[in-house]
Amino acid sequence: MSNRIPPSLNWLIDKRARISGEVEKTRRSLKQAQSLIDELKDLEIKLNAIDTTLQLHDIQIDIGLIKPISSNYYRLKIPHGELTKSILTCIRLYGKTSPVSKSTIVDFVIARHFHYDAEQISNAQIRGSIGNRLKNLCRDGVIERHHSPDSTKEGLWAINPKFNFNADI
Repeated sequence: MSNRIPPSLNWLIDKRARISGEVEKTRRSLKQAQSLIDELKDLEIKLNAIDTTLQLHDIQIDIGLIKPISSNYYRLKIPHGELTKSILTCIRLYGKTSPVSKSTIVDFVIARHFHYDAEQISNAQIRGSIGNRLKNLCRDGVIERHHSPDSTKEGLWAINPKFNFNADI
């Protein structure tokens, strides 16, 4: 017979677990903030180097008149190779009997890598990155497309039978 945990103690255990989760979330945010600060310092050093080079040129250019151009490029903040690994893992897990939809793959990747940062990253950016990776994997012959490339319907994907990924699971 097991001992019953009193509700007051159970409440305290639950409270501790929630605060512990918040501590972990805050630590991850601090790590990400430090990474952004380091990236900003690196970009400022590069910008100052270019400004110095422009000042040394014979034709003087007022750098204050140069308007910043923001790029549309967005790279997901996950380790190199993790997107491919997550896509293939999802297709292996859910695609044993039938092809896997892109929505299932997107949901799997978000749950695996963006559980706390999902509000900061647009779902469209994540879908776009996954879509590009799926196209490249299909082009390389790793996965197969089960829909027309010109179709507006959601894509269905499966691992190419020529590849044996069972050793990685």
